[in-house]
This record gives sequence, C-alpha cells and structure tokens, in this order.
Amino acid sequence: MSAIAALLIACTGKTTDSSSNQPTAEPDAPADTGTTLPSQPETFTLVVSGDTNISLSFDAPTCTITDGVPNFYAYWRDSSGTHKFVLKAELRGIYAGEGLYTSADGAIVKLQEEAGGEARFFQTTTDLPNDPWVEIEGVVDDTVWGTGNASNLSGPNGSISLTPTTFPIWCSEENTN
Repeated sequence: MSAIAALLIACTGKTTDSSSNQPTAEPDAPADTGTTLPSQPETFTLVVSGDTNISLSFDAPTCTITDGVPNFYAYWRDSSGTHKFVLKAELRGIYAGEGLYTSADGAIVKLQEEAGGEARFFQTTTDLPNDPWVEIEGVVDDTVWGTGNASNLSGPNGSISLTPTTFPIWCSEENTN
C-alpha cells in the first residue's frame, strides 16, 4: 500500500474507495424535508349538544400568527352567514411551531357567537374531562396545519359537548394576518 493510500485510510477510516459508483447530489438542490403539504380542509359540521343544541357548518378558516410574541389563533367561521358562531383554537404566549400543546401549556378552544347573534360563549376549562389540545402537524413555507380537539366546553350559557371533538387547523398565506 502506498503512503498516500495509507494516509487516506487513516484520515477517512475507509478501506475502499466506493465513491466512484455513488451518485452525487447537486450542490444547489433543495433539501427534501419529507413533509408533504396537505390539501386545505373541506367544510365540516360541528354538532353542539347540552345547554345549547345546534348544528354548525364551518368553511372559512382564518389565522393570526403574531411576530415578536408567540401567539397563535386559528378561527373557523361560516362564510354564508347562516350562523354567527366562531370556533377558535388559541395558543397564547406558547406557540413555537410544530408540536402538541395541551391545556397544561395554555391551549384553549372556544365557541362564541359574534355580533348579530345571542352572544353565547363557551370555552374549555381544566375542570372538565378531556382537556383540549392543539397539534401543529406541519409548517411549510407560509402554511401551518394541524388539528384542535375539545369535547366539553362551558361558560355563562352553560355546558356543551362537541361532535366531532377534533377539527382541522389550516393557516395559509391567504388566510393569515
């Protein structure tokens, strides 16, 4: 073995040169993160039962992701105006991108009726079963997606249960301010 070959083996720890049979990556090729952007969620129906009984359709997601403060707010409304309710998932002062946020972290889910309705308001509390959670499953470019979950909410208008308990979160460049 030549001195140069011995030196190369000592520096690399390789005893054979396998680089001649391996394809090389383009130096400017973007890294493949393996994350695929899902499709925007479709309209979904939320059935509310308990002290208020109503079926609500949601088709218009909007989000607020602030700069400088780690807040995250995801909203669902009905674009046709058949009801004035908004379904909200909030992460106040704890949003750090992908991950699972529970009520212990400060995750809150709310259902509230905006102007023009009866001003009904319900939110998750830690004393009700099935604490809420928000899972941010992916962040690609200007799109954030995941799921929110809450089964029981309460407020000045009593207590309610939600079916389904899980709802989509969708924040894109078009619907985020």
